[in-house]
Amino acid sequence: VAIDGASGHEAWRKPLRFAGSCSPVVDDDRVYAATQEGAITAFAKSTGEELWHYADGDLVFSSPALASNKLIITDVSGQVTALNAETGREQWQEQLKAEVHATPAIVGDRIFVVTTAPEIVVLDLESGAVVWRTEAGGPSSPAVADGMVYVGGEDQSVRALDAASGEEHWSTPLGYPIASSPASAGDLIYIASGPTITALDARSGKTLWGHVAGDVITADVAVVDGMVIASGHDGYVYALRANVRESGPTQPAT
Repeated sequence: VAIDGASGHEAWRKPLRFAGSCSPVVDDDRVYAATQEGAITAFAKSTGEELWHYADGDLVFSSPALASNKLIITDVSGQVTALNAETGREQWQEQLKAEVHATPAIVGDRIFVVTTAPEIVVLDLESGAVVWRTEAGGPSSPAVADGMVYVGGEDQSVRALDAASGEEHWSTPLGYPIASSPASAGDLIYIASGPTITALDARSGKTLWGHVAGDVITADVAVVDGMVIASGHDGYVYALRANVRESGPTQPAT
């Protein structure tokens, strides 16, 4: 469904079969939608007209990623596919060793993919060739910032890896399962584990503060306008002050 941002009126809608958990991706001209059964469709942004359709052939739980006119699709077979965003034509494929449930991150000419092995695999955007791979990660997507990759692990720890080589810089245990993807803002990393939102020093991994919500948090953390935003299974949305290093914030940002 496309909603006019100014009026709130519906601009157009298109049916999707088994839409699942994938979020759409939007550029200047097109909207790209992936369904759980592996159907990827591009629509005209202004009218909703279908422009092209691609069948992945397997289940897709992760949202597409878009960069440099390439649409990156990952599926539960571990296959990574690059499509031409304008035409939908397949450009390359790379088969990984385990399922992919997390949305990949693209920074520059590198694609950062987390598998259920668990493993982080970095691919070249142009060719799909493996640049490096290392054992780390879990069900959440990575965050890439300032030459580092931050990822939550199945061992309940968050790790910082060198984006160029995969070398581990630090690992910090959080004590709860991590389903939420981390967010990077300035020199801090924010991540949710169990019911706790934690702020870490990006350079050292030192825990700076933690805020306990009313229930577990599995949705991704976002940082917007000086606030850390997270939603819990208790039905509440939490807005906490970002860029606080000494102690946990207790009031929403103003």
